[in-house]
This record gives sequence, structure tokens and C-alpha cells, in this order.
Amino acid sequence: VQDALMLPQLAWVLSQFAVWPDDAVAMAERAARSKDVADWVVRAMASSLSVARPSEAPRVVRAFLEPHIERCIHAQPDTDPEDPAGIQDQEEPLRHLLRNPAAWYDLPGIAEAAPLAFLESMLPLFVPLCEAFAHETSGGEAYPPSSYELESAIGGDRHRHTGLVPAMVAAIERLAEEDAEGFLCVLRAWGETTSLAMHRIFAAGLCRLAPARPKDVLDYLIADGRRFCLGYMSEQQDTVRLVK
Repeated sequence: VQDALMLPQLAWVLSQFAVWPDDAVAMAERAARSKDVADWVVRAMASSLSVARPSEAPRVVRAFLEPHIERCIHAQPDTDPEDPAGIQDQEEPLRHLLRNPAAWYDLPGIAEAAPLAFLESMLPLFVPLCEAFAHETSGGEAYPPSSYELESAIGGDRHRHTGLVPAMVAAIERLAEEDAEGFLCVLRAWGETTSLAMHRIFAAGLCRLAPARPKDVLDYLIADGRRFCLGYMSEQQDTVRLVK
């Protein structure tokens, strides 16, 4: 266990566990941070842990994705932001993140198994990621448009999408259905973000909350006029669903 060279073998053994004591969870976190452990082994560990101890699996997910997300946020391509081709190049780090290390097939299932634990682990990483890849605008009537890579993975037929963004949506929706107060606590903690993508994800949860807690949904909408402009590609379909 103390030998870093043995981490890949240790991680594979952990992925076969059916019972996970606390020290095994700590070992899995350590292995997930190692560059020497294959991505598929980390995913297998997290999936196995999610079955046995759902609320602990997000720790492994975060340990694996945190360095990838931080590198993505701090990537600074040398391009002209006024050039459309340059904007596309600026999004290359995000595209790589979402289509490679974060393209995790069963991550939405891990998120749904313990939605509050998943959100508590991942929102401190995911919100800054969304904010880092918002496009600057001169108007203040709406939230700045988010990256296409983020927007296109929110809503619609998520069975065609796997990975981090659908997992965040799945966790928000499941938490809103199962634990209204827990969802509202998350919303209060992160609702001041300026990320359109993040507010679209919150809207997905609020749609699940609306039948039982319509006043809470109304309070969210009227707290900021920009929330009447939630949707994909400058449309307002998310707001329309909330109002309905």
C-alpha cells in the first residue's frame, strides 16, 4: 500500500471489492489521484463503491476529476477572443475534458445513487468550470451564454450523453424529487452564480420541485430578472417550462 508503484495493482483489486471498509475508500481516493492508474480502473472502483456505499463514491469521482478540471480552467490558449476560430480554440480544453476524462459512461448513475453527496463533492469544481467558459457580453438582461460543449449536454435526450454534465443534471433532478429541503439548500448555496449553464441545470431540478413547492420556484424566478431568459441558444424554453 505504501509503494506508489503498486497503486495500479491496488486499484484493480479495489475495483473487485463488494464490501468497502473506510480504509479501502481512502485507498481508492489515493489511487484515483495517481496518473499511473488507468481511467477505466478508476471508473470501475467508483462504480463498485457506489453499489456498496453510494455516498462515498463521489469522493473517488472528485479525486479523479479535480486535477483535470483545474487544468481545464487554467488553460489559456493564445488566441484572439474576437475571432470565431479563436473562440473555438479557447474551448478546446473544455471539449477535451468532457469528451475524454469526464466522458464517464455510468457517472449519472453514481450521481443519482447519492445526489446530495455527489453535488457537495462536485459543485465546488463544476461551478467555476461553467463560469470560466461563459462568453462575455455587453448586455445584462440575461446570463452570459455558456460554452456549446456545456449547453448541448443539458436537457433533451440525455440517454445520448454520458459523463459529467448529464451527471450534474441527474443529481439535481433526483435531489429535487427526493429531498426538497436539501435541493433548496444547494440552490441557496450556489444560486448566485452567473453561469447560464448552471442555472439551466438548477431549472431542471426546479421543474421537478414545482408541483409540490410552486412558491419556491416563483421565488427563484423573481429574485433575478435574468432567470426569465433561461434556455439553449438564446431561447427561453427552460423558463417557459418553469412558468408552466
